[in-house]
Amino acid sequence: MRHRITQNTGAMPLWSPDGSELFYRPSPNPADPIFNVVGIGNEPAFSFTSERQLPVQGFLTFGNRRDYDIEPDGERFVMVFPADLDNLGEAARPQINVVLNWFEELKRLVPTNGGLR
Repeated sequence: MRHRITQNTGAMPLWSPDGSELFYRPSPNPADPIFNVVGIGNEPAFSFTSERQLPVQGFLTFGNRRDYDIEPDGERFVMVFPADLDNLGEAARPQINVVLNWFEELKRLVPTNGGLR
């Protein structure tokens, strides 16, 4: 049986890890980076909530590819944002991170047992 979930179109769908939500972009147009979600239920019968737009803006879109993913725990999304913007969508200052003594830091983070035997 088919059910119409959106009032318009939908592109690049992705189920939440637990199957209770369906995420999608309402437009396949890369110039329109909007992100929607619909809640899905199947007990006692198939049902779904009204679509709602998520408060995510400014992410980059890549044409005919799904340009986002969700982490296995369902708590966070993975999206690409322009490098010249900060978390609030404002222009970020250029930044260079310099790590001194990186080999010592690597040894601290990944201790060895003294070599191979």
